[in-house]
Amino acid sequence: MVPAALSEAIATDRASGKIPVAVVGTCGTTNTGSVDPLDALADICEAENLWFHVDGAYGGSVVLSDRAEVARGIERADSIVWDGHKWLYQIYGCALVLVKDVRTLLAAYSAGGEYLQDVAGLGQDPEWWDMGPELTRPARGPPLWLTLQVAGTKAMREMVSKSIRIAERFEQLVRESSFLEVVTPASLAIVTFSVKADNPEEAARRNLALSEYLRVNNIAGIFSTELEGRNVLLLCTISPDEYVEDFNVLMRQVEDTAKTLGF
Repeated sequence: MVPAALSEAIATDRASGKIPVAVVGTCGTTNTGSVDPLDALADICEAENLWFHVDGAYGGSVVLSDRAEVARGIERADSIVWDGHKWLYQIYGCALVLVKDVRTLLAAYSAGGEYLQDVAGLGQDPEWWDMGPELTRPARGPPLWLTLQVAGTKAMREMVSKSIRIAERFEQLVRESSFLEVVTPASLAIVTFSVKADNPEEAARRNLALSEYLRVNNIAGIFSTELEGRNVLLLCTISPDEYVEDFNVLMRQVEDTAKTLGF
């Protein structure tokens, strides 16, 4: 997001009689791992009295790493969404919403109900069911709590930091390759690249063929995506069991696959 464009959009809306209420910044897109200038967006939200929400579903975990500076400004958000099942190594369904003031959740979701009168106030205050749309929910928090208790902050920091460095190493290997090219540089453990070709259509065909061969032959899960209408390959290195050596081997396997496919 371009801060100047945001300011212009807010001014345009106000001039037309509309009332802007919120800005959503992104900390780590799923396609490229890119991060909005969160600090600058927070400045605008404060000046314009707008709610500042940050989508950190994928990339929020960077705050645990030695690259936390790229997320500078996220601490100024009014609310943050953060998926534990992505970069915190949890099972599906574990996600977090963090807010500066819990009263905002109560104002949005607390509905009461006569059928709750006998249990209201028996648990913690406020009750969990008053802080979200679900009245009854599975215990999603304990697995993450247990992971943090067993691994600790230091180990989590090392795992997240390592995965970022691995993606940067793979980017370097792609740049050294004679048949691959980097599309977007490594960012928050994501790098996108493409097989070189004379035209976009042929590049897309080669990308899909390479991805399919790697998957079918149980070599790697490198899948395709679209960036501004262009087919590219995406590598995400967030597994805690990955090491740099694995990706040196992977690149050799990718090169062998390219030769097999006639690229």
